[in-house]
Amino acid sequence: MSLLEFAVRLRKKLKEETVSTLTMRYLNFHLMSELAAERGQERAVVEAFRLGFEAGITAMAELVRLEPMTASIKMGRALARAAWYLFSGKFPTRAEAYEPKPGHYLLIYEDEDCPWCREITGWRVPYCAYVAGMYEGAACCIHIASLKGERYAINREVRCKAAGDTACRFIMISVPISTSVSEALEIFKDK
Repeated sequence: MSLLEFAVRLRKKLKEETVSTLTMRYLNFHLMSELAAERGQERAVVEAFRLGFEAGITAMAELVRLEPMTASIKMGRALARAAWYLFSGKFPTRAEAYEPKPGHYLLIYEDEDCPWCREITGWRVPYCAYVAGMYEGAACCIHIASLKGERYAINREVRCKAAGDTACRFIMISVPISTSVSEALEIFKDK
């Protein structure tokens, strides 16, 4: 079964034929607005990422329970496209997968019309922290369920339209569990 078929089947099982991106977009907008007003933009991003991470783990754990799946890390580009479509209602503008060094997988996905921050301006930091956290949480769940915990994932938004960039760019890395976090984060440089 293709990943897109998998996503469609899961949506039907959850009785969600279509993704309500407007609802998610407005929830994200209110979350970020409230957090920024209370704590400032930098702290808002940290809090939103944490909340997204928890939601990603919860959502993916439920999806894997409903429809067990075995994922190959080499399916990175297809996984990114299917996940972006599932939660954002459209495919990303770009999705590319690389293996910068043996066993280290890098996935870059970006959207020039990101529904998460559409029409949002004036941010000094990437705004789409909730979705970045959601994808990292989901990826960690997949790594545990399908890859037996032998790897871990880190996902970050490194460019954002709300902060003045031309597209929202997310980078996900998947590395063996023996790789230090500082070594894994080196992969993000210059991306």
